[in-house]
Amino acid sequence: MTDVDAVSVVDGEVSIVYSTLAGGAAASAALVCADGSGVNLRNSLLVSRQPEDEMSCPNVTATDNALEMIIPGNTSLGEMPDTSWFAGYAQADFHLNPAMYPPSIETAASWMSGDPGNDIDGHSRPGNDGTPDFAGADLVP
Repeated sequence: MTDVDAVSVVDGEVSIVYSTLAGGAAASAALVCADGSGVNLRNSLLVSRQPEDEMSCPNVTATDNALEMIIPGNTSLGEMPDTSWFAGYAQADFHLNPAMYPPSIETAASWMSGDPGNDIDGHSRPGNDGTPDFAGADLVP
């Protein structure tokens, strides 16, 4: 994993759903957006190894995500103490490490029609509108 921003939106629009975005160290963040960019972030997990906010995105619409920072309508996880939440953070393996991640990740997202039916490994998502679900790309069955 390099110490650069995971996703940077310079000029445009993007919709990020059921994704895990992780920034490296130094001055890197999970999500950075230039002013004027349109970003919709939902049901995702954002973290960074740095003490500053993992997201700098002035016009973001963020709902039902799990983040270290506090944003109304989302689940605040508090600062990630180390990288043990994940199977291999330094190797960019962002599978959740069972019994190591904050339990609130399990219900931070809210599944809606049109959302992915499976996680990154093919495990089934709930499939019923409004059902709480794991935030991010990976769920622990």
